[in-house]
Amino acid sequence: MAPIAPGRKLAETIHLTAAGLWLGTLVMTGATAAVMFGTSRELGPMLPEFAAYDGSHADLLAGAIQNQVFKLSDIIQFACATLCLASMIALIAFLKLPVRTISTAVRLCSLGLALGIFSYYLMILTPRMQTNLKQYYDAARLGQLETAAEARARFDADHPTASNSLIGTTIAVLLVLGGGAWSATSAGTIRELEPGTRRGGSLEEPKLARGGAR
Repeated sequence: MAPIAPGRKLAETIHLTAAGLWLGTLVMTGATAAVMFGTSRELGPMLPEFAAYDGSHADLLAGAIQNQVFKLSDIIQFACATLCLASMIALIAFLKLPVRTISTAVRLCSLGLALGIFSYYLMILTPRMQTNLKQYYDAARLGQLETAAEARARFDADHPTASNSLIGTTIAVLLVLGGGAWSATSAGTIRELEPGTRRGGSLEEPKLARGGAR
């Protein structure tokens, strides 16, 4: 098996740190949303800026704050996803990470899944939801109840997909982190046989076993 390249430990550290921060960001974003809406509804605030709106002011307040949390979360996730992808490319292309191993297969598949889901969420789902959310708040502020209700209905229609996207990304990133830890500790590495070696050892294969070559 080829020797471990000198820079591999650094690349693995960057990869695992980025994956861990990505996972932590996803978990805390979901937890923050649950706490934010629950606490706001318990307090029952009334917002002077939305005095003409007869809907839930608690949801307006929690939604406005949580929207900023999601924006920050998206920035952190994008940075972490970029680092994970760049470090994986470096590991394979330049730092001799074994490709034909179970651990690397897990890493590549889970990273591809995480990037795919996150890309859909960030580039397609989020812009549409942000547009509907802005229309909802603008209409609620002006007391345009019917317009506000229509905008919120469009936003709510995308909410289950957004939740499933976050859950799917979380699971995929967890697999990225697990596969990376497995590979970095060499526990998941299946050593590829070098020419003339036996599986499980480094003894040279007898010449007779290779067809009687002299």
